[in-house]
Amino acid sequence: VPWWLIGLEKHGGRASGKDKTNPTYIERQLQRLLQITSKQSQLMKGSDKHDVKKVEKSIRQIAQVLSQHASQCPNPFGLLHGDFKIDNLIFHPTEPRVIAVLDWELSTMGDGYCDLANFCMMYFMPSIEKGWGVAGLGDIKLEGTGILTRPEVVSSYCQYHDKARQGNEHLTTRTNASRAADYNEAMAWAGFYLSFLFFKNCVIVQGVAQRASIGVASSAAASKVASLLPEMVRLTKHILKEFPPPKSQLKSNL
Repeated sequence: VPWWLIGLEKHGGRASGKDKTNPTYIERQLQRLLQITSKQSQLMKGSDKHDVKKVEKSIRQIAQVLSQHASQCPNPFGLLHGDFKIDNLIFHPTEPRVIAVLDWELSTMGDGYCDLANFCMMYFMPSIEKGWGVAGLGDIKLEGTGILTRPEVVSSYCQYHDKARQGNEHLTTRTNASRAADYNEAMAWAGFYLSFLFFKNCVIVQGVAQRASIGVASSAAASKVASLLPEMVRLTKHILKEFPPPKSQLKSNL
C-alpha cells in the first residue's frame, strides 16, 4: 500500500530507527508497555505478592533484552494491521484465498514484521485442549495436513511483498517502506519479533489479571485468562532464548 500517497502519513507515529531521536516502532511500543505493566502491578490486589513481583520481574527482564536490540531491528515501515491473525481473516468458501481482513481498529503505521510475527504466534501456542482458550498449532504435527509451516508462511509473505512492489518502484520513498522483505532477514529476526508480540500479550493478560483482582473484569472467564500469565511469560522467555536476535553479543538476563 503506497501509504504516503493516500493520506496515511499521520496514521500513527513514523520512525526510521536511525538515531536516538527517532526510535523504531518497537522501541516506542516497549516504552509504553513498560509504563502499563508497572501501573498494573501497582494496582494488583488480592494476589500473592511474591508471585506478582516474580511475574513483574520476568516481564521487565524480557523487555530489557528486547530493548537492547530494538534499535537495530529491520523496522520495515508501512501500514500495520495491529492484530493480524487467522481469526481476523475471511476465506473464500471454495477457493484457497483470503477475501477479507477484519478488525482494523488497532491499525497504525509501524513495523510490518510485527504483523507477520503476530500471525505466526499460533505455531507456538498449544491446541485448544491444553486450556489456553484459543487454538494453536504448537503441539500438532503439520506434515500431511496441508497447513503451511512457519518458514513457509514467512517465505510466502516475502514473496508476496516482493511481488506487490514490482511495477510500483516509482512510488517508493527513501524509507524502509521501499525495500523488499528478505526471507533470511525475516527468519533471523523471527524470535525477536515473536518474543515482542508474546511480551505484548503478557502485558494484556496481566491487565486482565489486575482487573479481575479488583472485581472489575469485563468477562466471566477473566480469572481463567489471568491464570495463563505465568505460562505465557515462560513461553516468551523460551522463544527469546531459543531464537535470539542475530549476531547478538549482548548478555541475556533471562
